[in-house]
Amino acid sequence: MDSNASETPSTQPETPFHDLDHYLAIPRVGGLALSTDGSRLVTTVSTLNAKGTEYVTALWELDPAGKKHARRITRSAKGETGAVFAANGDLYFTSARPDPDSPGADPVSALWLLPADGGEARVVYSRAGGIGGVMAASAADATFVTASVLAGSTDEDNDEERRKSRKDNKVAAILHTGYPVRYWDADLGPAQPRLFAVENGGAAESGKPATVDATAPLKLRNLTPDVGGNLRNTHAVVSPDGKTIYTSLAKPLAKADTRFVLAAVDVASG
Repeated sequence: MDSNASETPSTQPETPFHDLDHYLAIPRVGGLALSTDGSRLVTTVSTLNAKGTEYVTALWELDPAGKKHARRITRSAKGETGAVFAANGDLYFTSARPDPDSPGADPVSALWLLPADGGEARVVYSRAGGIGGVMAASAADATFVTASVLAGSTDEDNDEERRKSRKDNKVAAILHTGYPVRYWDADLGPAQPRLFAVENGGAAESGKPATVDATAPLKLRNLTPDVGGNLRNTHAVVSPDGKTIYTSLAKPLAKADTRFVLAAVDVASG
């Protein structure tokens, strides 16, 4: 035997498909977001963390012309998902990473914005129940989000108050009054998804000096307050003019059966 040869076999497989651990470590690409002018393309890439225990997501920008290398545009331990371009080129996404302007706050999935003309991403809206996803009209200044509310909540303030009460009293119980109560390996409830329009919340706080990048606060308007749990596991899109949201909607049937229908939500009236 050659004394210079290593007695330890190589740990690098011929291809990632020859070893399960290497196969699971292959980065996963999910979803594409194209700007309205077609000049920017963003995707979500999931990679294993250093311990190999979970996937962490990040946004990467691709060259639609295929001439430039892909580049990573977000980076955080919590990850980022749900990239959507607004009509003006701003990029919206959701993330539970800490907000630099609110240190010490409980981490929840918030709505972030990465300006079209450059600069760091910033939180544009955060709520106690988090933000599930974001949509933007391609030809209008109109943004929408999906977010969960506790059944029976009358408005955002009431929802936040009830969530705080559950947390403070360590309540984890869920009262089910209908079907389904579980989806695959996860219990459903107590929160239910809703569609919201993101709107101007009025003038910025007065009486304090403001920086040149100060923006007016935003608010959410519930477009589907009475839909119950029928928006679970559904998909929605917004029309280019931002006036209508089209969504699948679960329709309960007899004997615990369900079918899905297509519904149009008028943004102006709900």
